[in-house]
Amino acid sequence: MDAQEIRSALLEAAKQSVLGILDREMPLESLMSDLPETEMILSIVRKQLGLGRDEGLPADFTTEQIKAMSETVKASLGEPIAQAFKEVVRQPKLIKAIRTLFAAHSDELDRLDAVLSKRYADILLDFAERYMNTPEWKKTEAFIITAEAMVKNVTGAAKPRLYARMDVTWGIYLWKCGDYSEAEKKFTKASAGVDVLMKKHGKEITEKAEIFKNRELHTRILHGFGVLYGDSLEDKTRAIHYYNECLKALDGLDKTYRNKKMRTSILNNLGVTNHRMAELHPEEAERYLNLSVTNFEEGLASARSIHYTTMEGWILFNAGEIYALLGNLERAEAYSAESRRIFGEHGANERGMSGVEMLDAVICMQRKTYPEALECMERSIALREKLGEPRRIADALEYRGDIWLASGDSAKAMQDFNLANAIYRSIGSETGIKRTDDKIGALR
Repeated sequence: MDAQEIRSALLEAAKQSVLGILDREMPLESLMSDLPETEMILSIVRKQLGLGRDEGLPADFTTEQIKAMSETVKASLGEPIAQAFKEVVRQPKLIKAIRTLFAAHSDELDRLDAVLSKRYADILLDFAERYMNTPEWKKTEAFIITAEAMVKNVTGAAKPRLYARMDVTWGIYLWKCGDYSEAEKKFTKASAGVDVLMKKHGKEITEKAEIFKNRELHTRILHGFGVLYGDSLEDKTRAIHYYNECLKALDGLDKTYRNKKMRTSILNNLGVTNHRMAELHPEEAERYLNLSVTNFEEGLASARSIHYTTMEGWILFNAGEIYALLGNLERAEAYSAESRRIFGEHGANERGMSGVEMLDAVICMQRKTYPEALECMERSIALREKLGEPRRIADALEYRGDIWLASGDSAKAMQDFNLANAIYRSIGSETGIKRTDDKIGALR
């Protein structure tokens, strides 16, 4: 096969993967599962349509139905969630449109006209971003590959913006895979492209929609650098810098549900990063732990204000760990119980539950009940290995090593530190390598 035949085969495989994913996503019940207060929204929808509790939803809604239901959602849950609802319930039409497009232009996606290419590339990247937060996130690459075939046809200011958007999405994907070096290259490339575009605002670029998309993309790049450097670099000040810059950028954007979600996520990440600073600077640990609590509590209030239940669960177990370290075990246990309830009731979130198990291990460590702590870590590690996120697996192995060491079993501690160190080295995590190197060295 020559290079063109290989590209065509890869594109066809990506298209088929996209279609398979969209088929599973098509039912409205599935699409609405990502919304906050899903049960309340479903109740509003069924009441509006005159459906019983156990009756299935139709394949699609009319424009008039969407408008009426959105008004009711707005009255009950606020404007940002009503906006998110409208975006979700319009997706069946977009999915149908993508299927029609693929059928009508099966062999010529890379030769579509510029207008269609721009529209569908953005739609596919919307789906990619949504799918990145699901347990099957590794299939996200199919959306990006398919979108790339269309972006080549786009003209004007949208073309470099779409290329930058793809680079950000690839960067997040590579970060989750643990390929920090390539992720940094993608974020750097995207940042350079968006910087050029933003300098043209009000000059060559005057379309309000494109200006808004560029500014929103800028915040995603800042967030991407923050999560990358928070994981990969020993010096966390760069991560904190990018998170704070992202918060400033978000202040200048519309207060949409999407942007409020990002703000909540950044506050959670800042809390995690200040926790890491406490570990790196034990002489200032209390100051950083208190900063971390402030970040988490602000993030928790933000999550609750927009009914962002999944992130509420994440922040609860992250904050709970800090309270445990500060000696407030009563609050730590309350946060653990609430987080466990959230992740148990909202789709059995295994990624979230792995964090709750780790929090319970921290609480047991503080109580010096080491056998129970080890049992919690066994469950956490099993869940993380199932999900396949290397950095989180390494974090859990390292903490299990801490428990073995505290319980007096230095041999098993050394085994876990070595396992964690090997994973950190495989993904290029300076922080993890340094931390586990120090622990291994202390045991020799």
